[in-house]
Amino acid sequence: MNLPDGFGPMRDHLEDRTLFMIQREDSIDNLWHTLMQVMSLSLSLDVLRSTPRPGTSEVMFTTNDMKRSQVVILDAYEDGPFYDLWTMHTDMPPVRLSDLAHTVVGKMVIPLPGGSNPIWEGDWVDLPCNQSVLLKTFSLRVLDFYKVRTDSTKHTSLTLTMIDRKTTRMLFDQDSLFTALQARFPDVTMRLVDFSKLSFRQQLQIARSSDILVGVHGAGLTHGMFLKPSSSIVEILPPTLAYKGFKNMARFCGLSYFSRFGADYEYSGKTGDWHHDEVFIGEDGFMEVMVEAIASVRARKSSVQIA
Repeated sequence: MNLPDGFGPMRDHLEDRTLFMIQREDSIDNLWHTLMQVMSLSLSLDVLRSTPRPGTSEVMFTTNDMKRSQVVILDAYEDGPFYDLWTMHTDMPPVRLSDLAHTVVGKMVIPLPGGSNPIWEGDWVDLPCNQSVLLKTFSLRVLDFYKVRTDSTKHTSLTLTMIDRKTTRMLFDQDSLFTALQARFPDVTMRLVDFSKLSFRQQLQIARSSDILVGVHGAGLTHGMFLKPSSSIVEILPPTLAYKGFKNMARFCGLSYFSRFGADYEYSGKTGDWHHDEVFIGEDGFMEVMVEAIASVRARKSSVQIA
């Protein structure tokens, strides 16, 4: 059997490898789902690298083991926009299960499933944890993998990024709200960004250079875990949606979090399904939450500069 190029110089010594068997969720284009799954792999590796073998001082998984490891994708879904993340912990690209047909392999590891991730588990309840070293460490690993600068360069001006959703749960009359916000805060640099049009590295660069991230509930707010310290997240929720995931994430990362519920609003094409319907918020309510978020960032930045 001819093995794929991803097996590199050890093509004839596959039995020396450790293969991590990954069954991805079907939402391969959802950043939140993908990162939670990759984080579960990261947590599994941390456990293996810190657990000693019985009766020895050697850990279960060494640095050399890492160099000889590879992710095997078990599902048949397309690669998706975040496929590179599966190479973050190994020196070799992932391969498909079909590439291993009739091949003798060495060790196989089934990591923690994405759904078991402690960050993902309690996203419908307020979790008591104030900060999460696990999540902060993981987010820094992702930034390092994509070579995005993480130093906190001090800027006196603020940058606000508003997520521009193009398909589902779009913000009703978004352009008018954004224009009003620009007029209210002319000293704040503002940008309306469609993340789906950018590479993931570009997305990370925008997130890391933002002080305030604003958006309707959705996976785009996952970028909040890559914000600088002292930043704020603003989530606009569909009416009655009691989701706590991004509120918890903000707390875990030491960020300020603000939210408002949209109002029930009738318009042509409304389906009654919050997954798809546009989200309406009046200008007064929108401006109120934005004033709070911007004031919070300014106050936190001032306290850091004084310290």
